[in-house]
Order: sequence, then structure tokens, then C-alpha cells
Amino acid sequence: MIPLLKGIPSNLMEDFIKKFFAQIQIDIANCDCTAPGIQELFTTRFSEQKESFLNAVNQNCIACYTWFDLRSITKECTSINELLHFYHSYIINNLNYEEVFPLNTEKNQVFLFGTPNEMTTQLLENFPSTIDSGFVYILSCSNDLAFMIIRDYGHATSIKISKTPDGLVFDYFIPKVINPDKVRKLPGFSTLNLNNRLGWATGNFRGTISDLFEFIEKIPTDQDIERQI
Repeated sequence: MIPLLKGIPSNLMEDFIKKFFAQIQIDIANCDCTAPGIQELFTTRFSEQKESFLNAVNQNCIACYTWFDLRSITKECTSINELLHFYHSYIINNLNYEEVFPLNTEKNQVFLFGTPNEMTTQLLENFPSTIDSGFVYILSCSNDLAFMIIRDYGHATSIKISKTPDGLVFDYFIPKVINPDKVRKLPGFSTLNLNNRLGWATGNFRGTISDLFEFIEKIPTDQDIERQI
């Protein structure tokens, strides 16, 4: 059975995936069974993540945004790793969360989906009133993993929160760069791309939940000076 994504015409996705795996079968059958040939097949069809593909996903899998260009993604998607990355990004950013995680509780426009735990309860109960955002969504995936979507900060910044033996790790994706200079100064900033209509940025850092809240307050909002396009 081919998994489908809400919001994408099922016939388009089904047709793409059938052709995608059919071509992989052909490539395996025609593979040059030498060490370099097998390595090239594994890279191009299983493990690779091209920069052009990542750009296409980052431009389209944006939380709380209605514009979506499936063809630009499928055109660039050539490996299973890329396909899985697309599914992951789309699910986190575009699905109605209540269809995947049950809504547990809401407090001051902060919504907690899934089974609460110590980490996600702390996020909900201590979310600062000084962060003047729209809706905030917390997805409680496990005791060690959660995701947050914060509206109106970088349009709708998404943050992966991982609990490790060394503390919390925060991986963030900002889908709209209002002020590049402010973004470059964010904790753990790593990538800034201004080659599309919105711009996007990524980064990661370690810290506490208090550090996370301080980070969110530093993300540019729509009230910041618009960058020149």
C-alpha cells in the first residue's frame, strides 16, 4: 500500500511513487556489479540528499502555508532517503495534527498534541507570555522527542527537541527570513538560503527549555524590517 499525504492529489503521488520504485528496480537490474558500480547505485538511489532537493523541500514544506509545488520536489527526488525526508517534512509541517496526534490540552493558544510527558508539560506550562506569537503547536512524540511550531516567528518556525544523555538538543527550521542579520546571530545558526521567494534558515544548539524560550524571542517576526527582495 502506498502512503498518501493529505492535501496532495492521491493520483499524482501514487503515480510518482510507482514510477520511482520501478526505476530503482531497473537501476538495480542494470547495475554494474563492481564495487564502484554498487557504491554509486547505493549513493544515488538509496542514501543521497542533494542540495537542490533539500532546497525544493524547504521552499514547499512550510507550516501554516497553503502554496505547494509537488512537481518541483518530485523532479528532484531520486533517492529513498530523499523520499523519506520529504514525507517527514510534509507530515510535521502540513498535516492536521489532530489526525495524527490526539489533542491533549490547550493553554493560552499553546496546543499540546499526543501523550504529555515531563518535557512537553514543561513546554506548555512555562511558555512565556512575552512571546507574542499566534498559535503554538507542541507534538509529543515520545519521552525523548517533541516538535514545536511557533506561528508568526519566521512565519512558522519549527523546532525539533531531542532529549539526550547530555541534555536537550534543539534543531530549528525558519521558513521565512525577515531579517538576515538577526537570523545570523541566532544560537547555533548554520545555514541561510535567500535564493527563493521567502528565504529559509536552519541551525541547532544545546541548552535548557529556558534557553529555548530565549531563542524563540530572538527569531525575527513580521514586525521586523522586511529584507530587500
